[in-house]
Amino acid sequence: MLRLLVKKQLMEINASFFINKKNGKKKSKTSTILSIVGFGMVMIGILGGIFTGLSNLLCVPFCSLGLDWLYFVYMALIAIVLGIFGSVFNTYASLYQAKDNEMLMVFPIPARTILCSRLVSVYLMGLMYSGVVFIPAILIHAIHYGISLGPIVMLVNISLIVFVLSCVLGYGVAQIAAHTKNRSAIKVLASLGFIAAYYYVYFKAVNSMEEILSNPELLAKGVQGIVPLIIFGKAGTGDIGSMCIVTMLSMGLTILSYLILEHNFFTLVQKSKIRVVSTKKVKNTVQKSVSQALLTKEFGRFTSSANYMLNCGLGSLVLVILGIVFLFKGQYAMEILKEVFKMENIESLAFIASTCMAIGMIDITAPSISLEGKNIWILKSLPVDTWQVLLAKLKVQWYVSGIPFFFAWICFLFVAKLNVFMMGMTLLIPVAFIVVNSCVGLVINLIKPNLTWVDEINVIKQSLGVLFTMLINVIFILVMAGLYFIIGYQFSVIYLLIWMIFFIGLSIGLFVWLKNKGVRCFEQL
Repeated sequence: MLRLLVKKQLMEINASFFINKKNGKKKSKTSTILSIVGFGMVMIGILGGIFTGLSNLLCVPFCSLGLDWLYFVYMALIAIVLGIFGSVFNTYASLYQAKDNEMLMVFPIPARTILCSRLVSVYLMGLMYSGVVFIPAILIHAIHYGISLGPIVMLVNISLIVFVLSCVLGYGVAQIAAHTKNRSAIKVLASLGFIAAYYYVYFKAVNSMEEILSNPELLAKGVQGIVPLIIFGKAGTGDIGSMCIVTMLSMGLTILSYLILEHNFFTLVQKSKIRVVSTKKVKNTVQKSVSQALLTKEFGRFTSSANYMLNCGLGSLVLVILGIVFLFKGQYAMEILKEVFKMENIESLAFIASTCMAIGMIDITAPSISLEGKNIWILKSLPVDTWQVLLAKLKVQWYVSGIPFFFAWICFLFVAKLNVFMMGMTLLIPVAFIVVNSCVGLVINLIKPNLTWVDEINVIKQSLGVLFTMLINVIFILVMAGLYFIIGYQFSVIYLLIWMIFFIGLSIGLFVWLKNKGVRCFEQL
């Protein structure tokens, strides 16, 4: 039974290679082969190539100084981080959010067998991501210093450590989700946390890489006081005592993690299916107008999907970050811009271009029609004006874009010494662009909707509306900035005024199209 469940689990994980998620049909052999080859090129060719280059860069300098243990520690830590990053969300989804958990528990199958089949897929996922880092490290070391048992044993221990940490983090996410109303918010916050941690580690690694390569002994002295790291690294060099200690510890933690999961698996699976019920007293609801009700409905759809918020609303976070950067580093950045380009109003153009680029990352309207899917008949059957339905979709993007933009604009004004006219330009051009951006996405989605999707991620990330909306936005910004450097700087005030008029005129034109032909397009869906 365990073998069959493991086979089923692996088939589910790899279903994207064989099943077209857009229509739920089986892919052709050619399409399947291309999908597998493409995935292999990304994992082995790109990621494997990157870490092969890194291993080749570090191996000889470290090992020639007798710091081969440090080489293995450095590569092992990277492997563990990538392994956790690649498998932690799969752990939560496959253990506690699997759609067939309840069905399998109805059958006379021990919960232990179900859990083991899930854990095998978690282990293999972690092994794949950690192996793409550490296997190149093993091969480069073998090319220069010969094959030994230590690095191979260390790979097994790394995969077990990744497995344990993924289970611990997945268990934590499950506990939080079981006691939280808005699980989409948990996923968004966790994803943003991982993104922030990734870029923090990335930039720290780039800054410290030259120091490490120029003086490896400095890093070695820094970790000399951390005995577990030394033992862990020496296990990779083939030291028998270190290998035994690390192996026993990793296996012990693995067994302990399994026992904890086995004891709590059934309880957490049940909790994950139950919504948290508020203990607050029921309050009398206030009757809303049609426009308010539709707007609430659209905001509810947006905030109920972590994929929707992360992929179509991330630009709002970028705007907030830009505002903070303007507030603390804006004066320094503007001095550099003026010194390098020596152009009038260059700081205003930089603000407009950077905020418009972030605004262009917000494309909530682009998949909004498609996300209605087969239930669009419900929206069309409501006794409301069709224009109010479309306007509610536009308003969501206006709020999500406009509020963080005003924060960034106010922060910019604190450090920029602008006259009243330029203050107006830095406000009106991005605001008009917000309207243009939202209208473009809705127009394209009305013309080319996809109402037969199987997985919402297909219309959120892969639809033509999203692709063309982002492409058009990038073209607008590049043309505006490019022409400024070619000719616009000679009459910067008039140049920015022309763009303001252009965006306002375009927004009015798109608005009129939506109110007339757009309404008819929606009614014909």
